[in-house]
Amino acid sequence: LEFRRVLFRSRVDEAASQFRAALAVKPDDAISKLSLACCRLITDGDTYNAWRDYEQRRAVHPAHFQERHPTWQGQEAAHQRLLIYAEQGFGDTLLFARFIPLLTKRFAQTFVQLPPPLGRLMRMSAAVQAWNVSGWVESTSVTDRDSIASEYEMPLMSATFTGQWPVTRTQQAYLAVSDALVHQWAHRLALAEDGSLRIGLIWSGNPDRTDDHIRSISAEQLTPLQGIKNAKLISLQMGRSEEHTSELQSPCNLVCRLLLEKK
Repeated sequence: LEFRRVLFRSRVDEAASQFRAALAVKPDDAISKLSLACCRLITDGDTYNAWRDYEQRRAVHPAHFQERHPTWQGQEAAHQRLLIYAEQGFGDTLLFARFIPLLTKRFAQTFVQLPPPLGRLMRMSAAVQAWNVSGWVESTSVTDRDSIASEYEMPLMSATFTGQWPVTRTQQAYLAVSDALVHQWAHRLALAEDGSLRIGLIWSGNPDRTDDHIRSISAEQLTPLQGIKNAKLISLQMGRSEEHTSELQSPCNLVCRLLLEKK
């Protein structure tokens, strides 16, 4: 039973039942443990066991990890150095970035490897929010971790289980940008200001992903949203998919084009 197919058909409970049955036959099966963990994270409150079993992803997908240093297991390390590396997509990296400032308090020095497109946002957040990050590696290459002399390393999504920090809603922002960028975008949005509710739209993820067909939609599918009264639709789409902004009919495409041309 392939997890993604079942998930997107809203049959998560059925999937969980199948994975439990598989584990009854083969208790140490890493794929079944990982898949059941994903179901638990979606459907119930057993987050401790879910995040524990989510660690099985490293056994299921070893090529994504290839540890260059010992993995931190939560032990005391106040005089040691840690390298944290982003392991999955931009969304997961942004979600789990909340743990970076907590990790910096557990180590003498903390280094972060992340995809280059997230570099500016993360550096700004660290500066504005006073994260004590010792250095950045803007790369997704495993071998680039060798440039960091650290005693430990850890994939970012292991932070909640290893550090025993729950993923909870927070009232305080942990990502930030410079005042100059805030003012720049305030000016851009003011060009489209007419008292309407402004709604930002993103319709496509990374087109290079093999599962992009179940993650993205076409801009044309958003056309019915133009029927919302007293609302202005604004494209926040980045990358190759912004080429399809013209699929949105007037008046939305005028606002989308206005913002995109002023990048």
